[in-house]
Amino acid sequence: MMSKRVIALLLCLLMCMTALLGCSERIKADSEVKGAYMTMFLTDEIYNFDPALAYMNEEAESIVSLLFARLFSLDANGKLKYELVEEYEINEDDKTKEYTMTITICDAWWSDKIQLTADDIVFAWKRILNSENSFACAPLLFDLKNARAVKAGNCSVDDLGVCALNDNTLQITFEKPIDYDQFLINLTSLSLVPLREDYVTKSDDWAKKPGTMVTSGPFKLSKIKFVENEKTTYKDINGSNDSGVPYEDYRNEKEATYTMLVLERNACYLRDPQEKDLDLNKEVNPYRIIIYCTKSPEDLLAAFNGGVVNTIDIDGDPATDDVFDVCGDIFYLGSIPLALRTNSELMDKADVTDALSTMSFYLNENVLIKNQSTREEVALFANADVRLALSLALDRDTIASTLVLADAATGLVPTGIFNKNNKGSFREEGGALISTSANKTAAQEALARATINEQPVNPADYSFTIRVNANDEAHLALAEAAAAAWGEEGLGFNVKVEKRGTIINNDYYKPTASVPKDICDDLYMESLMAGDFEVTILDYCAYTSGAYSMLAPFAADFSGMVDKDFNMVPHTTGYNSEKYNALIEAIYYLPYYNQITSADYKSFMIYDSAEAFQAVLDGVAATYAEYGVDASKPEDAKVALLHKAEELLMQEMPIIPVVFNKNATVSTSDIKGVKSDYYVSYKFAGANLKNYEDYLLDFENVFAQKNPQ
Repeated sequence: MMSKRVIALLLCLLMCMTALLGCSERIKADSEVKGAYMTMFLTDEIYNFDPALAYMNEEAESIVSLLFARLFSLDANGKLKYELVEEYEINEDDKTKEYTMTITICDAWWSDKIQLTADDIVFAWKRILNSENSFACAPLLFDLKNARAVKAGNCSVDDLGVCALNDNTLQITFEKPIDYDQFLINLTSLSLVPLREDYVTKSDDWAKKPGTMVTSGPFKLSKIKFVENEKTTYKDINGSNDSGVPYEDYRNEKEATYTMLVLERNACYLRDPQEKDLDLNKEVNPYRIIIYCTKSPEDLLAAFNGGVVNTIDIDGDPATDDVFDVCGDIFYLGSIPLALRTNSELMDKADVTDALSTMSFYLNENVLIKNQSTREEVALFANADVRLALSLALDRDTIASTLVLADAATGLVPTGIFNKNNKGSFREEGGALISTSANKTAAQEALARATINEQPVNPADYSFTIRVNANDEAHLALAEAAAAAWGEEGLGFNVKVEKRGTIINNDYYKPTASVPKDICDDLYMESLMAGDFEVTILDYCAYTSGAYSMLAPFAADFSGMVDKDFNMVPHTTGYNSEKYNALIEAIYYLPYYNQITSADYKSFMIYDSAEAFQAVLDGVAATYAEYGVDASKPEDAKVALLHKAEELLMQEMPIIPVVFNKNATVSTSDIKGVKSDYYVSYKFAGANLKNYEDYLLDFENVFAQKNPQ
């Protein structure tokens, strides 16, 4: 993807002008006008709108934030703001040893006119912590009583310290007094928004189309449209799917891409739908946001500069009659495609800011790669020196220059992440942990140190594949640069780049009773989630404004990952370092350390005995001593240990950071009221388009042909 809300998402508010003959015929009567139609362009398609998975896709975070309301939000300066929450109260009772937070939510409704309740929050959080589910955002809720025990399968999800006292009141119970300010910041994460149980539990694909999802934010998903291409086969690394059926035996693997997504005003957003004489523009001004997913950079630039786009081909087939005349200007670019980033006239107008994501490589330590000389299959990427060599060989400065909207990464945690209490810069405090220039000599020295099964690593003996999102031009550019640095002319490995695209759902990822054909499967994203890759590229996104959300999941007990036997497993990369695990464990216990003894083992429900808990506490104390932190000052100690955790990651390199992504927006004077918060560069609820009546588009004509819905 191009960058966080930057490279990722190309927003263009492109409206139909009535100056051309025929446009006036499509303008609706004034009595039917419900608001502005704002058209944007999306560089990379989104195929799943599940908020808990939005952080695996840059575009998803931006779009999904328009669909679901959070409990709290952070403004552009990082200040906590109420969204669904009306008030909260903290209660500590040392006599009963009960520590709770009571949250009152405001009156809010889902897009199907059902009231949003505290039970929707309870369901969403239990879903994340359920031992049957894998979500990397799980550590954000580990302060809840029994949360870790629930995730580990040691107790029922119904033992989790959260419940609804009534429709508007949520009660949260904690193990002990915690850092409540940090917990509130955790609740600004899109991954923790309320969800409706009656929709989510019906299907794993509930968040892929309008008919199977409801939303609580200012917009709802109204329509999707995609085009089917020729049959194609995506051969997996293992040559078969989960059931062992060879890929060549599959049928109906039709490649597909979205041509359009449409968001429509949620008329129930923060309002009682039964109220008479509703002012539909009060909370949400635009009526529809039309997202085109197939637009050339040349057409975008021409339209932004006042040119006329005469036709739009909806399904990609010029032979069909779904092409209609459109005339219009682009009023807003929420992202700039790679091909336009060298256009100085355009870039001079751009508002560029830091994004909270790092374009990175995942290296799979579990995958076995054949040594072509010995024919032995070995875990090549389980060797830290091999991983380090691959990192050292990358010229991050040149890659950042190529991508333009990026800075060479100096660590994993990007610029924009706070150091402590939403103040200061974690990156500036941590300094540069990796070099931004390539060091081929040091890389070769690292390879010379590497041994597998007591044999030296000869790069020429190994072939591996970089799996990349076929629709992401920035990731493709990075993959090619890495293949050159690591390949025959670089370190000497045999490196291929595999583009992984999307297909019409054919059910081979999820055995169900039926095979719905009105949704697409993103094979790149599904392989990433399943750990089915050798090397892959992603934008590693922060769940919150703090470094903990990015660093904790690399510890085995904090990965949020669960295997088919409901056992906690290490991070998707397979990284499992005892030292790193101890660091994150020590950070977790900072709020409790001076309040607990081994006798409290039953309270945590993770340990079988006081002796087992004492061993953990001894290990925590040893970590504090090793790094010289004072547990009586937990906030300072947490920051110090998080920096040590990042340092260790950058020494062992289970993830290779390459560039820090940036946001870029360009707008004209016709658009007003587009706001941003700390996580998302645009929020359209209050957006206005000057003289929008002159740009109305007959939306129904767009979907008159081949509407998949």
